[in-house]
Amino acid sequence: MNIVILHRIPFAKIRYDLAVDHDRHTVRYLSTTGTTDGLPAGADRRVLTTPTADVDALAAEHADWLGSADRLIARSEYDLLPAAHLRERFGIPGDRPADIAPLRDKWLMRTRAAAAGIAQPAFWSVADFRRNPPTTGTYLIKPRLEASSTGIETGDARQILDRLAAHPAASDTSDVFVEQFVPGQIWHLDGYLRHGVVRTVTSSVYVGDCLNFAHGSPLGSAQTPDEPEALALLRRTLPVLGQRDGAFHFELIRTGDGRFLFLETASRVGGAGVAETFELRTGVNLYQVDLAHQ
Repeated sequence: MNIVILHRIPFAKIRYDLAVDHDRHTVRYLSTTGTTDGLPAGADRRVLTTPTADVDALAAEHADWLGSADRLIARSEYDLLPAAHLRERFGIPGDRPADIAPLRDKWLMRTRAAAAGIAQPAFWSVADFRRNPPTTGTYLIKPRLEASSTGIETGDARQILDRLAAHPAASDTSDVFVEQFVPGQIWHLDGYLRHGVVRTVTSSVYVGDCLNFAHGSPLGSAQTPDEPEALALLRRTLPVLGQRDGAFHFELIRTGDGRFLFLETASRVGGAGVAETFELRTGVNLYQVDLAHQ
């Protein structure tokens, strides 16, 4: 097969070569990192000169590779939607935009979960929040397509309204939305699915300030015993969002009274040391089982 890889995750972590036989297949790397250092010897490689979000430019510049591709692999959260659009454009098998969007677009994620009655923080479109702002509480301005805590702003209702007024993305058809801040303990569940069944999962609790991680605050996590309510929320939510295969990084809030609320999820391996600690706990290399689905 002809396999094209949108390469962003450090090669030493993901090790595509353990999942994809580079002698049997023609493997071509489109590197988003500015370098091709560390990639397997003999593999074709190019350094991207445009961001992956510019799908039209990617399609034009690399049509020779993409037009003959049998698979297009992209495992960084920032590349999931661009890869889906490229698959659709070039007829490459795999996830399409409609498959990825509910697992990537946090507004769509929220609305799908709300329609299914899944417990989660309250949320508003920018227009609805402006029209009828709450009088008390703390709120977040949340980008629809960012990852981790990047781009999130917090404040009371008045502060949020002021920031929305100055926000470049905050039109009525917005790239951001507003969410209620719910205090509590932030958990993450990591694992993978096969044919809609969660095969292996570990539970962890964040240590540190998730909201300020993007601003330099330290953040870690520690594995913790599974909680049946948390696992039930995971197994109920992922089908609603359409994920049936591959890795997941599922975040939830444990409130002061012990309830779990869905926060957000990603159809990828968690960052930092998640894969390494997952393997220490389970014996499963999460990157490799995730790549097997691709």
